[in-house]
Parts: sequence; C-alpha cells; structure tokens
Amino acid sequence: MSISMYKELRSFGLPVICVDASHMAAALSARINKNDKNDAKGIAQMMRVGRSVSKISCQIKVALGSRRAINSIVL
Repeated sequence: MSISMYKELRSFGLPVICVDASHMAAALSARINKNDKNDAKGIAQMMRVGRSVSKISCQIKVALGSRRAINSIVL
C-alpha cells in the first residue's frame, strides 16, 4: 500500500520519501530514550541523512509481492 500512496502523492507534486521500515525500526531501537517525541526526531534525522528507498527496490518489492500473491492462489 505504501508504494501506491507514494506514487499518488508524487503525482500531485508533493515531496515524498519512501523508507524501509525495518531499517527505520533498527535505527530507532538503538536510541536510549524511547518515546514518540524522540522517535519523531530520529525519523527526521534519518530523512536529513537521506536514507530513502530507491525506485528500483520499490519495483522489486511490488514484483515479489505480486509473485507471492499469484503463488498463493495457484498453490
């Protein structure tokens, strides 16, 4: 769902950054004081550093998800 949201928001000309949730979770779990405010600061810091997901990795994710869905129907 995130990829379709990303594409729609980009089509409206909005600045959108797609991140990998597992990378973000790993980076945030390393922080000492866990709360929503500090998580928001950590996410903002990651965006400033430029830890975004490439377009090709999004396309691979869509292809693998589609393959998994087809295999679950066929098998």
